[in-house]
Amino acid sequence: MNIKEATIFLGAIYLDSSKRIPFGIISKEKIKVGERKLRLTKKSPEFISHTKSGWTSSDVIVRYLRWLKKQMKSDKFALIIDVYKSHIDQKVKTEAKKLGIQLIYVPASGTSLYQPLDIKIYGITKNKLIQKEKDDPVLIGKNRFKQVTKNMTSIFNNLSDHSIRSAWNIPSLNKLLVLESKEDKSDYEWLPDDDK
Repeated sequence: MNIKEATIFLGAIYLDSSKRIPFGIISKEKIKVGERKLRLTKKSPEFISHTKSGWTSSDVIVRYLRWLKKQMKSDKFALIIDVYKSHIDQKVKTEAKKLGIQLIYVPASGTSLYQPLDIKIYGITKNKLIQKEKDDPVLIGKNRFKQVTKNMTSIFNNLSDHSIRSAWNIPSLNKLLVLESKEDKSDYEWLPDDDK
């Protein structure tokens, strides 16, 4: 509606396409009221937070990692993430290590090669959202944010298994394994080789 208004959606997908992770949603608000206007129900499964700027902060990412850990129901897992400044903050790295989450950083300008969401998922989601808006425009009003959230959530949750599987067509995927041995645990991040 205006250029100062923003909502960020955080997506995450399993390698196993039969499992789904709810969206993360960050609203641009000075106070927590922004979270209420996005929540679909009192018990919505989505991760919902807010920042004054509308962008993800390192504090939000730390909270998201804690939420994601509960969603995954796994001792250890890897998370492919880009090098946005809040993602590479030391607080985020420390929390990820504490939670047993291996951070796999995609180099700048490398998301189209190494980030499953950018490889396939976000393009599909954006196209479906554009079509939904053409077919059934979101009306301006107090429920607009909930409707946008509902549309995004519905589209993301109904992605085909084939789309999710094809998003994982990443070179050298076998290198993205969670480190198991004690001597490897000091290096809990992975960066792709420059020559690949």
